Amino acid sequence: TVYNEALKSGQIRSEIDHLNWLSVEQALVEDEFINVTGLDEQFLRDSYQRMYESYQPGPVMGFEHYPEHFEYHHPNPSDALERSTTYAGESWRSEWSSAAPYLAPGSERFTLDITGAEGMAEIGAKTMKAGAKLLAPILEEQPTK
Repeated sequence: TVYNEALKSGQIRSEIDHLNWLSVEQALVEDEFINVTGLDEQFLRDSYQRMYESYQPGPVMGFEHYPEHFEYHHPNPSDALERSTTYAGESWRSEWSSAAPYLAPGSERFTLDITGAEGMAEIGAKTMKAGAKLLAPILEEQPTK
């Protein structure tokens, strides 16, 4: 329903543009997002960060299934609840609390300011640069072959 309403209202420019933008979304606190709530961007990012900090260990949090395909983010010194240390041991998230796939060169073409509806980048990507946006300067510095 939210997706269909965003299409109807113009918050999502087109389904193809939206799919291209989703291709660089990593479910990280730093990601751009389409703000359909009207709430302040920093408030939403802070809320998302609190969710990160409350993650519990489990099969999905392990990321051992394809470790070579992930970049790791957000070390967290808190072990959370006793049931977390019972399951995963002490300091179970001291190296990272989330992971995301590496972004491929070319991902910078799909940031919200390029693929999104007018004004969406200003309310969902103003306070920090997303991973795809950070790729552009890195790629510019690399010598071409």
